Amino acid sequence: MKLSGQKILIYFSVLMVGFLLAFLFRHNILKGVGNLLIHNDSPVEVDALFVLGGDPGERATKAAELYHLGYTTRVIATGQRIPPLLEVLDTVISEAELTREALLQAGVDSSA
Repeated sequence: MKLSGQKILIYFSVLMVGFLLAFLFRHNILKGVGNLLIHNDSPVEVDALFVLGGDPGERATKAAELYHLGYTTRVIATGQRIPPLLEVLDTVISEAELTREALLQAGVDSSA
């Protein structure tokens, strides 16, 4: 099957329009794909709650909320990375320590 120059131009144009539309709507497409990957379960009571490294403030707030609702009696903060802003200020404190401080400020008992 031999393609003429006009058919190649049409295929190329359709492909370019498809790429342009995908680029223009990339945020909506990615949000839709992300929503497919999210699965929310109802919280259940656990022996220990692990707060992974990341945003210490936001994650500690949610962990404190679950602690106060009675889902756990023990909270374990993880995270060794030192946030870049603190590193610039020559402050050596890990995400785990920041999360611990945020948990204490949110009313989580220090023995937990």
